[in-house]
Amino acid sequence: MEIYLIRHPKPDVDMGVCYGGKSDLELLPGWEPYLEQIQHLSSDSLVISSPLMRCLQVAKALSDTPIIVSRLKEMDFGEWELQPWNDINTSVLQEWMSDYVHARVPGGESFDDLYARITGWWSDIQSFENKRIVIITHAGVIRSILAHVLHIPLDQIFNLNLDFFSVSKLRLTSHGTKVEYINHNLTSKQLL
Repeated sequence: MEIYLIRHPKPDVDMGVCYGGKSDLELLPGWEPYLEQIQHLSSDSLVISSPLMRCLQVAKALSDTPIIVSRLKEMDFGEWELQPWNDINTSVLQEWMSDYVHARVPGGESFDDLYARITGWWSDIQSFENKRIVIITHAGVIRSILAHVLHIPLDQIFNLNLDFFSVSKLRLTSHGTKVEYINHNLTSKQLL
């Protein structure tokens, strides 16, 4: 089974603003021309999407009937959602940053919480019968999946770069999950 993990294009939000699983943002215009590089993936594929608009816009361009999975939302940044990072209490922010894997954002999740949510869902995907699955989601979700399949500690997974509108490809075999590539950016080069 081929699995394509696609990070959504850049959302319409100011630089320096915290956004996550509670922020339902639309995409900045201009992403559509790059869609043709992945359009062929939608034939004979199961298209799965986070319910947030920045993912759903891409999923609906690939499929008339994408499957929407709430667990594929980005990490919940609780009280910090849509707040400029510079306006967040410095001591609270520093406390979270010193242990973002385990420390929860006020009113939100820790990265460990996100990882548990995603790996719980990932075990379900193993039972799908499709030959190809295309998943439109967020950087934190993709990092969680990659940390799981590559056995990378969560405090090191942010060493992997995941650009907006990038594709990572996995292959599930009887011998386990193989990573074929990570972070092929659709806006910078031809792909596939």
